[in-house]
Amino acid sequence: MSSFKFNFIDSGESEMPRNDSDDRLSSNVLTDSDVLSRESQELFISETHQIRTRKYLEDASGSFPSRGLHVVKVDENTVLYHVSAAVIEKELKTESSQSDVGNAVLNSSDLIPGQYEGGLKLWECTEDLLRFLNDIDVDLKNKKILDVGCGSGLLGIYALLRGGVVHFQDYNRDVLDMVTISNVMINAKIMKECSGFDLSRYFATDWSDFPQLLGSHMTDNQKYDLILTSETIYNPKNYKSLVSLLRHCLKQNGEIYLAAKSVYFGVGGSVESFKSFMQSAECFDIETCISFTEGEIGRASCRERV
Repeated sequence: MSSFKFNFIDSGESEMPRNDSDDRLSSNVLTDSDVLSRESQELFISETHQIRTRKYLEDASGSFPSRGLHVVKVDENTVLYHVSAAVIEKELKTESSQSDVGNAVLNSSDLIPGQYEGGLKLWECTEDLLRFLNDIDVDLKNKKILDVGCGSGLLGIYALLRGGVVHFQDYNRDVLDMVTISNVMINAKIMKECSGFDLSRYFATDWSDFPQLLGSHMTDNQKYDLILTSETIYNPKNYKSLVSLLRHCLKQNGEIYLAAKSVYFGVGGSVESFKSFMQSAECFDIETCISFTEGEIGRASCRERV
């Protein structure tokens, strides 16, 4: 029996965003097309990544936060570091990149359905989920963990610092190449903790192809003890492929933590619609574990069993 635990982090019923980066959907209404399938590939750390990481750290001159490196304070003793989106965007503009991410930056778009899924930004629910995991002191040591739609990679980086072995998945290769890997290496060098970081893997693929990239006949031992994901349920068209990935990749008795706003206005996704989809699929038994309200944010943690 597999247990799935979802931490839904809601924005309440207000249609007003928390700030100008709050909603991926504000200027982009989804068409009828689903996320496009593309070539799946695993990325490996190269000398280019080493050079880029050294540059970011040298530019910061040991002072954090800096213009190029920002920090997320999880608690008094835990701080995570990430390259600012502005720095990545400037690099892409300078290079006149014609990639999907480069085109999104040149067009000032937070989301282009089927091309760019917002991975340059650090979305608010990621920070909420980080603090939630920290508050409940989830056991991550020696666990095999998947960060789905990883973007900045901070969920996976937190798991690495807690002794997990982490794989990172994102739709866009550029996001993994320029953001995720950079953030993993920066945190590894600052924290001087490299053993677990060296075991990390990076997969550029959409959700429907990811299980095949890993192998369609994975044994339970090859699957993940824990799956982390944030702000990934804004498009109902992708629920089927997301749930398929979760079912295929999670170990028996594994757990999933998912963070999301209650409603993604203009796009159609919501916590309730995702829960309804899960229920209609008759795969999971949903149990709400905790809920509370803090300003504009509500949280609910759901455990699901199949």
